[in-house]
Amino acid sequence: MTNKQPYIYSSWADWLFIIAPPFICLIIVFAFSPFFAQNYEVNPIQWLVLVMMIDVSHVYSTIYRTYLDPHMRQTRGFLLYATPFTVWILGIILYSFSDLYFWRIMAYLAVFHFIKQQYGIFKIYNRKNELTSIHKYISYVAIYAATIYPVLIWHISGAKNFTWFVQNDFYLVECKSLIPYLDVLYITIAFIYFVMEYQNYNKNKFINIPKNMILLGTALSWYFGIVYYNSDLIFTILNVVSHGVPYMALIWFYGHKKALQKPLSVSFIQNTVFSEKGIVIFISLLIGLAYVEESLWDNFIWHDHPQFFSFNQFQRLNMGINMQIFLVPLLSVPQVTHYILDGFIWKRKSNVEV
Repeated sequence: MTNKQPYIYSSWADWLFIIAPPFICLIIVFAFSPFFAQNYEVNPIQWLVLVMMIDVSHVYSTIYRTYLDPHMRQTRGFLLYATPFTVWILGIILYSFSDLYFWRIMAYLAVFHFIKQQYGIFKIYNRKNELTSIHKYISYVAIYAATIYPVLIWHISGAKNFTWFVQNDFYLVECKSLIPYLDVLYITIAFIYFVMEYQNYNKNKFINIPKNMILLGTALSWYFGIVYYNSDLIFTILNVVSHGVPYMALIWFYGHKKALQKPLSVSFIQNTVFSEKGIVIFISLLIGLAYVEESLWDNFIWHDHPQFFSFNQFQRLNMGINMQIFLVPLLSVPQVTHYILDGFIWKRKSNVEV
């Protein structure tokens, strides 16, 4: 059993961009608690940074692992090009039936995606552990519990001051009497996991620090963001930063390693953005694409942030329901495509370790 910690890129980079984000967010929330006690809503500047520059931008980072990757275009071409079109057509059908059901399905797809990312990162850090089958099973139950437990509490504890996308996108059934049972189950899972980790330490004299910190960070950020606080601002900070920053970091880590190990297999664009000096280009392109998308959303659908988008070339229009049936699913294509493709790109076998 090696005592080397299973970092993905390097110890400092993993800590800064993958492990630390939820802890940094929580420290900020605790340190400035008087501010957050008086500010529940996300103001325009906070929205610009958190939603557009992190949340929406991270969606587009998938293109570096898919549409801009020659190997993926060659081996997964049908998936890459059929997915957006299929998503749009299905979205039109669903939105035609009910705009609420459209957003409800979008919300649950997003939750599933967020949960699977935490599981995926946890599994990457767990890849070199010499664990028994039961210990691995308990480990995966624990990371799922860290995310599913707060979501279940959200569903049965009544309406919150925050939503995932739009009002009533989650199917809420107030049943607070179930909360104590969920609490006991959650604590039991955590206790069993702790016992298994303690037994593993006694046997191998090794603690997998990044894996356990991912579990702890996930549990704390999801609990405080959803269960403990009832604030749209805190929920957005913990939800967006803890998800978007690690995802973009994973994309860059993978691309940088591949550009170094197999330079002939990557495109010119990949070689450029995945160089150490190319990080600025990497981020700028994502923010630019996010700005274009949010400009379309704001000018044609939401009309929430004219201070950021009203000066561009698109005319601000109140789209009728007939146009929204086509436009809303179209504008949602990048996000849903990101959800779907993300389920494939990290499962592919590669000589480049992520």
